[in-house]
Amino acid sequence: MSLLRSFALLSALLFAAPAAAADLVSRLVEADASSDYLAGRDVLVLDASVSDGALQELVDHPDWRVRQQAASVLGWRQQTALFTQVMQAEPVLDRAQRLRFPTAPLSQPEAFPAIVERYLHAGEGVAVRAGLYRSLVGLDARWTEVARGLFAEAEPEIRIEILVSVRKAQDPAVVLDTIRRGLLDRDAAVRAAAAVSAGWRADGAVLAPELLANLKDVDEAPRAMAARALGWLGVASAKSVLPELLGDSSGEVRLHALRSLRRIDAAQAKALPQLPALAVDADPRVANVAKKLIEQR
Repeated sequence: MSLLRSFALLSALLFAAPAAAADLVSRLVEADASSDYLAGRDVLVLDASVSDGALQELVDHPDWRVRQQAASVLGWRQQTALFTQVMQAEPVLDRAQRLRFPTAPLSQPEAFPAIVERYLHAGEGVAVRAGLYRSLVGLDARWTEVARGLFAEAEPEIRIEILVSVRKAQDPAVVLDTIRRGLLDRDAAVRAAAAVSAGWRADGAVLAPELLANLKDVDEAPRAMAARALGWLGVASAKSVLPELLGDSSGEVRLHALRSLRRIDAAQAKALPQLPALAVDADPRVANVAKKLIEQR
């Protein structure tokens, strides 16, 4: 582009008429989806027709991606130094050998849209983006909505991070929807993590239909974790299904099925006809639980 054309474009941006709200939403969505994200974002940052007030109004838009893009453009105008620091921050390994980012500047609530922008558009690897996600947790009142939005397109490792992070979060409608998606996920490890998160929550029993369905999962870990979660949650309807898992090929599944039956209905568990066979189970943990139940008869 020639210098003259560049000057003409900049002048048009600086002295343009105010943008209508609907047009601004369209432009934000277009910039967010652009293959040249930085160029699209910077056009909006420089555009005088896009007022700070108009962007601020969209920070409360019902679509989290519109909210994010509006907050990002606004941030690059008003807090350039902070946003630049977020983009340049280097992760470090924590004790668990996971990448995390230094406390500052990513610990500041104002950095939230910059962290999301870097996660979405910087093109970094899974380990770095997982570290960025950890910095988001609890940093903004609507972080769970962003977590749900990121879930579908994230790699399994990050989907698991998301499920772990929402175990004790508020905003039950959003959180339970995220866990439900996890229980239906295509990846077995994600399905297992979702079951664990469901079991942690006081309101997790609303996910009983999905947990009961996962007792028939083709993979061992989701079956085992679904059985465990149903016991933690005290789901009475599981009593008729869990005995079927006492003959499962996986010791882990047999163990959690038996433990959950004991939690849900101790009397039924003590009367199980499978207990003598389970008392000599190849898995010593299963055998130990079965022996204790026999002793308590």
